Amino acid sequence: MENSLAAILWDLDGTLAETERHGHRVAYNQAFRALGLDWHWSPGEYGRLLEIAGGRERLGHFLQGLGDRAPDPADRAQLIENIMRNKGAALATLVAAGGITPRPGVARLVAEAAAAGVPLALVTTAAGDSARRLLPALLGSELAARFIVRVTAEDARNKKPDPEGYRRCLAELGVPAARCVAVEDSRNGLLAAHRAGIPVLVTPSEYNRSQQFDEAALVVDALGDPGQPCRVLQGQLAGDREMVDLAVLNALLG
Repeated sequence: MENSLAAILWDLDGTLAETERHGHRVAYNQAFRALGLDWHWSPGEYGRLLEIAGGRERLGHFLQGLGDRAPDPADRAQLIENIMRNKGAALATLVAAGGITPRPGVARLVAEAAAAGVPLALVTTAAGDSARRLLPALLGSELAARFIVRVTAEDARNKKPDPEGYRRCLAELGVPAARCVAVEDSRNGLLAAHRAGIPVLVTPSEYNRSQQFDEAALVVDALGDPGQPCRVLQGQLAGDREMVDLAVLNALLG
């Protein structure tokens, strides 16, 4: 099949790897302890907080919900920055220890796209420091360098499901939305890419499996690897393939 795919735009957390429960949540709790805060986010509580896009926004929402136990409003901005700094260091330690690995099929598809010369980009609500640490840890420095555009939390004022991040990425790439595919794991991410006019492939992450993905062009449980085929949840794979490859992504362009 002729390759008309202009770029693949990837989300980070939950999409490239299951980073949320065993990465970010753990790092937040370590940051709380380091700052002498008696807070602890359980897996269930963190899952609910993930409905708020962006780490700083998530923390702000959490602090607001503490009511009388919340820090003084004048101190909250500095507290959030202190937490984020400590959380970033804790996450870096977790990543360096090899505790976070790519989801099935991610490294294979990234390598296939790189070999075919298909541009790769990152559109995430994660902080830039987090993205800079995670990409090479997950994919190696050579494949990480193939992500030629990276839109992170600092680059888009409005977080997903707002399409601002994706529109900025498209503008930097200089490619039309209809010739790209976005890979996301959540409904917020799906809506952000869809509202930017980009066909979306969804691989629901652990926290997002019960969400609705009606607007997606294709939903699979994972991208798949040899001997580890993906399971189609919505839509269909091109031909008789058992994994998501470039041919499958090209077919999503319509």
